[in-house]
Amino acid sequence: MRHRRKRAKVDARIYTLARRNHIQILEYANAGNHLHILLKSHSREHLTKFLRLAAGQVAQLITGAKKGIKFGKYWSELAWSRLIKPGKALAAIKKYLHLNQLEALAFEFGYKIIRWNRMNQKQDD
Repeated sequence: MRHRRKRAKVDARIYTLARRNHIQILEYANAGNHLHILLKSHSREHLTKFLRLAAGQVAQLITGAKKGIKFGKYWSELAWSRLIKPGKALAAIKKYLHLNQLEALAFEFGYKIIRWNRMNQKQDD
């Protein structure tokens, strides 16, 4: 997903699937090797369908795999989700997603972003 054309195809596919499955994307970050999506869904069924289709279709886009032709495992982990209430938690998630967007851009142009925690110690990424 780190190649610019593949990244654009993945981004377009995610937004298309969201629209088709009645999912509202609030924030989105394609970090190159993983995706962050802050979304709103009105039903568990729509959310489940969106996550299943997104995982499968993104893997097909990246690997070139076709239905019926096994490629192997693409995703190293299952989709991870968490319910967020408005307030500080939502603000923190949005900030985290923006940081991921910046890191993805920096990687694309050959830079490395070093995160510092409150004690001024480097965090391993």
